[in-house]
Amino acid sequence: MPVLPLTEEQERWVIERTLERNVRAFEPAYANGGFGPDTYPCWSAYVNRDVLSMFGTDDWIGIEDVGPRYKDYCARQYEPFEEATWRKAGNLLHYGRVLGLIAEEHDPERGRGWRLVHGELRWIVEGTGYGKRAVQVRGLPPAEQEARDRYEARMRRLHATLDRKARLKADVHISDMVDASL
Repeated sequence: MPVLPLTEEQERWVIERTLERNVRAFEPAYANGGFGPDTYPCWSAYVNRDVLSMFGTDDWIGIEDVGPRYKDYCARQYEPFEEATWRKAGNLLHYGRVLGLIAEEHDPERGRGWRLVHGELRWIVEGTGYGKRAVQVRGLPPAEQEARDRYEARMRRLHATLDRKARLKADVHISDMVDASL
């Protein structure tokens, strides 16, 4: 039996019902969160990275774009059910809001959406293995921010010094090898 193409009205109805179903999966996760900082010590850094990826160059995204953007930019694995993608997107936006990275806004023209409050990386992962943890590097109180900036400057100088010494040490070996080959 041949399948008849949908009319424009039927197609619009299907799209609206699909969005409603996905938003129903999104809302509880957005309101309450889910797995997060209790489970992963680097959670804040991961949320910061994924929120920035999800927004890309835009400073505002609407509710209809949440699921597709999460799927395109943040999903770590394929989800066979679209509702799971929307639930995970709700979890991400919940913690993005908790960290102050995004704010929910209602735009009169575009409807419900979220605005990116901070477009810079505010959390990073420090350490390796079991000792990994998220560390806030931007948006700290002035005294803490100044101390963090001094620490980062000291680390940049240290890495530059170590790099320079390693290059000087390698130069001797390289020149010996060139001399031996001539």
